[in-house]
Amino acid sequence: MHTLLAQDKTVPSVAVGEQLKQQRPEVFERTDATGNKTRETDQTITDRSFVRVIETDTETKNIGTSQSNIDADKQVNIGGNYSLSVVGNIITVTTGNATTAIDGILKEQISSIAERCLDVLLKLKAPTIQLLASQIHIGSGEQNILSIMEETIQIVADLANTVASHTHNGGPAPDQSSTFSGYNSRALNEKDKFSPIIEQ
Repeated sequence: MHTLLAQDKTVPSVAVGEQLKQQRPEVFERTDATGNKTRETDQTITDRSFVRVIETDTETKNIGTSQSNIDADKQVNIGGNYSLSVVGNIITVTTGNATTAIDGILKEQISSIAERCLDVLLKLKAPTIQLLASQIHIGSGEQNILSIMEETIQIVADLANTVASHTHNGGPAPDQSSTFSGYNSRALNEKDKFSPIIEQ
């Protein structure tokens, strides 16, 4: 006796050179004549081992939802390029330190950025630094250094104007009156360039 078949039951389709282990149509392990393996179930697959080693030339995963829980350390070594494409948001949280080391060039394209830091030490060594914005605030929450510089320019303009028109006991204006008036105009022109970019 080689085979027992229940009455009115059919045998699963098995090709020549193929092996099939099947509980029901939705739960099976199949090896085709070439050696390709397929394992499928409509329930759960659970693997447990002390050490697990996987070696493959190419891996492709199509997953609906994924979650990883790692109790200790994790290290990823990549010999080529690394690309991450996310349609939604990215949230990174750490209770320790974060270090990023880049030997080449860092390029970032951001539509909007908001940062809140309790303590910042920033050291830049570059021949040219560009800070571009429609309005700029540098300083504390209440004091803008650029506003202080703007006020300083206004003081210089007022001083030049006063010197240009001052007299001694009703005497004539100083011989350099036109020169001081020119300083006043130059200071006001520079202030006009400066004022629009200062965040009030």
